[in-house]
Amino acid sequence: MKGQASEQIFERPAKMSYTNFLSMSFDMVNIRVGDPAVDIPVYKDLICSAAPYFNGAFNKRFKEANERSITLDEVSERTFRAFLHWAYIQSQPTSSTNIDFSLVDHAHLSLPDDNNDTGTSRLAFDEYRARPWVNKEVFSHLNDSWLANFGDVVRQFLYLYIFADKYCVDQLRDDAITALCGVSVASNWWLDPVVDIIYKAYEKLPRSNAFDRFLLESFAYIWSPQEWTESQLDTLKDLHPQFLADWGLLQTMRLDKKYPNETLPKKSRESLINSCKFHEHKALDESQCRERLAKNAHIFLGLLEACKRKDRSQ
Repeated sequence: MKGQASEQIFERPAKMSYTNFLSMSFDMVNIRVGDPAVDIPVYKDLICSAAPYFNGAFNKRFKEANERSITLDEVSERTFRAFLHWAYIQSQPTSSTNIDFSLVDHAHLSLPDDNNDTGTSRLAFDEYRARPWVNKEVFSHLNDSWLANFGDVVRQFLYLYIFADKYCVDQLRDDAITALCGVSVASNWWLDPVVDIIYKAYEKLPRSNAFDRFLLESFAYIWSPQEWTESQLDTLKDLHPQFLADWGLLQTMRLDKKYPNETLPKKSRESLINSCKFHEHKALDESQCRERLAKNAHIFLGLLEACKRKDRSQ
């Protein structure tokens, strides 16, 4: 069920909570994931603080609490490891705003102008603190070979987003979108329409979700049909029909003089400047979200690292 199944066994917390390893219990629970199945032992307090679904399963009167074990259907080991990595780094200390994160030069963080491939001077996320979090070391591998496999990175972000939607990990959904926006903007590399990614997003996520919106706007604002061969263009007919309908409507509205506004501007430099436009802000409001972006570079860099790794089962 799309983001609803876990509502039956937990209540959403009023605010985010974090595990403190100085005071937490070291009780362990078992999480079974993957095909073939893999059992992963996890600190109960860590996983319960990261997702209310697990707090409900292991701390209330359900069989999982007695058995201290749960099976997550349709979740790969790679996706669950990425979630655990994200859950762990929540406990890391907040960065000082005076710390130098070895930022990419601002010229490389600018957005592409529709009429100018060199980009504009506007920073990637238009951060109110004027301190983008992107770390140069993360992008040192952005060569032609890596970019050719960029679809796999986006695919892993999608799997992680689906996991976060199914188990209602609200902040993980926002953080995944932030990291994905970051790598796209900083590398000036946007995903072309990929049939399996778009189909999975449209089939596994609820309508009008942020991930679909990101795919749609990337396609509408950045993708250039002039760069595709005739055979590549022919593959567009295989895209999800609802995606094609949404894309056609979005293009029509943004190019119509009646519609362009703050939420649907005409040009990419005005639309893809701020990751908060793709956030739900259920766990943190916008001001708290901006604070998180400014002071917690390690969270988003950790997600990028987790989603570009290939050494675990898909």
